[in-house]
Amino acid sequence: MCAAADDFIMARLIGVRAHRVIALAFMQSGALAAVVSVLYVAQTGTLPPRLGISLVLIAFVATVIGGMNSLAGAVVGTIVVSTIGELLRRIESGFEIGTTHVGAPPGLKEVGLALLMLVILIFRPQGITRGREVPWPWRRPEGS
Repeated sequence: MCAAADDFIMARLIGVRAHRVIALAFMQSGALAAVVSVLYVAQTGTLPPRLGISLVLIAFVATVIGGMNSLAGAVVGTIVVSTIGELLRRIESGFEIGTTHVGAPPGLKEVGLALLMLVILIFRPQGITRGREVPWPWRRPEGS
């Protein structure tokens, strides 16, 4: 899979069926998108005409923040973006101090996530995990 994604021609030269691998990855991503859409509709109870670009952008931001070259990076990025996004949303909705309502201006969540992504891209371009994977105890190391 990685060989087909990194260098398509070289993967074909060493005998990898790159077209088949890429088609399989495309089918798996489509199936995963369908499952996510079904779960979204099941939870909200409505089927919007478009899910909107915001969900796609949030997924992109999570992937960039965590690290684009690893599954662990995507998971870490999702946890970070979800946590910070929820905190900023709660700050945006405001809270009461005595009789005074204190709240941030609308759009704080989006601005905060954009700033977080900018800081990560400047100081850690490979993401939080730097493309490293979590070692699974039952997997053999590659090459053995």
